[in-house]
Amino acid sequence: MMLPRRATPTEIWKFYQVHKKFGDGRGAARVDKDGDLTASFPKAPGSPEHSTVAGFLRKHDHDDDKNALDSYDDDEDLEEEPLVTEGRHEAWRFLIAGGIAGTVSRTVTAPFDRLKVYLITSTTSPPPSAGHSPFAAAKGLWSAVVKIYQTGGGVKAFWVGNGLNVAKILPESAIKFVSYEQSKRFLAKYWDKVTDPADISSSSRFIAGGIGGITSQLAIYGLETLKTRVQSELGPSQGWRAVRDTARTMWAQGGLRTYYRGLTLGLVGVFPYSAIDMGTYETLKVAYCKSMKTDEPPVYAVLTFGALSGSIGAASVYPINLLRTRLQAAGSSGHPHQYSGFMDVLQTTLRNEGWRGLYKGLLPSILKVGPAVGVSWIVYEDAKRRLGVS
Repeated sequence: MMLPRRATPTEIWKFYQVHKKFGDGRGAARVDKDGDLTASFPKAPGSPEHSTVAGFLRKHDHDDDKNALDSYDDDEDLEEEPLVTEGRHEAWRFLIAGGIAGTVSRTVTAPFDRLKVYLITSTTSPPPSAGHSPFAAAKGLWSAVVKIYQTGGGVKAFWVGNGLNVAKILPESAIKFVSYEQSKRFLAKYWDKVTDPADISSSSRFIAGGIGGITSQLAIYGLETLKTRVQSELGPSQGWRAVRDTARTMWAQGGLRTYYRGLTLGLVGVFPYSAIDMGTYETLKVAYCKSMKTDEPPVYAVLTFGALSGSIGAASVYPINLLRTRLQAAGSSGHPHQYSGFMDVLQTTLRNEGWRGLYKGLLPSILKVGPAVGVSWIVYEDAKRRLGVS
């Protein structure tokens, strides 16, 4: 209702009490800077608008308002609504969005992953006559492609282990993204003291990304090791029978511990990788949106930000990833070497292949990670919009 004059505090209070008695849970009408009463109701007591009206009433000390104000029960003031708390249903939507993103991106880039694992587990060094030129590196890469094609049974050899990879990446991506989102909300509320997780500091984004990486790595590390061993085996692919046989062999070699070889090294490497990947992407996205005055960047921008952040993250921790992969593949037909631990695999690699050996397979890794992360972010952002979360 609109009044032809300014509303008094008493009228405002009565208006509030009437609506409260109706049981709709809504507060008083809004009061503008001129004191005009409008029929625009806040969501509920405890909302910013309700607090504004309550504060307005408390500031008046008119005698005729005293009784109304005294009757106000302070216990009805609800605690401030959590700034970043999300419902459980939203967490499940983040899980679904992350799982879809991981499945699509890994299937598209599976050949590069197969090539990367092949090069990492191959410990032979190129002859000195090959030199260190880019041409020599490209020739070695092409030789690996031909070898996989010939010994693996054709084109399908490049998707060896992809079914297991999808089974692994589905929970991995889902857990990583939901942990990342929830960590952002936690840091926004308790560290940066902001209402919108998008406004947290760059350091908080990096920390949230690292937490997401560690959480997901712990959850799926056994599957990661099994996938690496399957891809390290030589010969034609036998589908899921190869997965079953490899799993049995690993168990016979050392039980459950075999599935968690290199776990410490993996956690050491995944924190900075995920921190750089997810933190850099989010920082670039926020900067772009502010610069272009838009809520969401276009697809090409998301792809670029994702590919760039993923490539930087992968390159920065690649030696750790290589050593971890070799620990996981130890004892397979493609990598028969056995190691006692981190120092052993490091010393063996340096002794046989030099410092270049720590970056073996970097090129296909970047070719895989760049588009994989880019596609993953595109699918994730789209899935979030379709599922109604942000």
